[in-house]
Amino acid sequence: MTESVEAALPLRRGFVRLGGRPLVQHQLDMAIAAHCERLICLVRALEPEVIALQHRAEAAGIQFNTVTATRDLSALVSAQDDLIVIYEGLLADPAVVAELIELGSGVFVQPVEIGLAAGFERVDINHATAGLLRIPGRLVETLMQMPPDCDVASTLTRIALQARLELREIPAAARSGPGWHLITSENQAHAIEPDWIASKLADSRRIGPGQRIARAGVSVFGAPLLHAGNASATSLTVTLVLLVVALAVAWFGFATGAFVLCALAWVTLCSAAMLRRLERPASIAESPRYGGLTAIDWAFDAVVVLLIHWAAPPVAGTGRIEALALPVTMMLLLRICGQHQSMSAVASLADRSLLCLLLAACALMGILEWTVALGVVALAGVILAISSNRSG
Repeated sequence: MTESVEAALPLRRGFVRLGGRPLVQHQLDMAIAAHCERLICLVRALEPEVIALQHRAEAAGIQFNTVTATRDLSALVSAQDDLIVIYEGLLADPAVVAELIELGSGVFVQPVEIGLAAGFERVDINHATAGLLRIPGRLVETLMQMPPDCDVASTLTRIALQARLELREIPAAARSGPGWHLITSENQAHAIEPDWIASKLADSRRIGPGQRIARAGVSVFGAPLLHAGNASATSLTVTLVLLVVALAVAWFGFATGAFVLCALAWVTLCSAAMLRRLERPASIAESPRYGGLTAIDWAFDAVVVLLIHWAAPPVAGTGRIEALALPVTMMLLLRICGQHQSMSAVASLADRSLLCLLLAACALMGILEWTVALGVVALAGVILAISSNRSG
């Protein structure tokens, strides 16, 4: 975190924001995925972004160190260590980086024509660096013989090549789309941001209609929301407001409007889940942060059950528990269907926005109780058919 994006601007390349987060946070995702034990950052000063990086790294169980001089690096790396070097400004998929690192020591490269066009430096006549290398810790001692103002990553690459470490070419699939870039300016980050967001969202072929609408909305409005901060929290707040309004509308006897509001709430809830994945990539250390989203997801189903109960009064003499049994069973069966996202038809059945629109139409026609009863039977049949196919 030493180079500025432009001579006239103090902003470091590592602090350029992509998806609302500084690039160094994306690089920390790589370190977490690669199971690094220590993070060493070469910095000019302890800027706020560096402090934020330290807090998150330590929360993930990674030791954090900063150095301001290249020669200080050798004091933190022993000969028995393996050192993973990430070039300043590198953006890559953490899962792909982890797989490559597992291959062992080496200099990761790409075809020279592609690499030079993307801003990477040449390593030989056929290859350019990929901005990533894994080297034995003993090679770091050679930095002591270099000028104090040398480029650490580039110098270590040359040292690794002189030590005849293996050249490992990154797969073509990893370089496609927004998968592997060297970010050197804000304009470049903004240019690839839409493709980066789209690559992080779920496959639209395996999600329901409501989730597809949410995905389209996040693709269009996700970048400004993420840069504004608290994008997922904002979407969750909208979801809660819509659910409360739906309860109020149903209380006054307008069941159809209440179900339509719930359909909208499901879209905003799905948007919140997608935005959360963009804000905080999943890792073991950070998984508890998803608890609030899960709670609202279950609260959504509870609201739908309550709306059905209010819109379809039980037969005289039926107790409250018996009256709630069918809608509760239906929502639980929908959750089971939601675990089979690999089947697009089943994913559509589990989509709450589609369900709520169907319930709205049935409430308008006065056949809600029959629809819920038949829905339970139909969902049970679908789950039985899925189970039979898998066992067969």
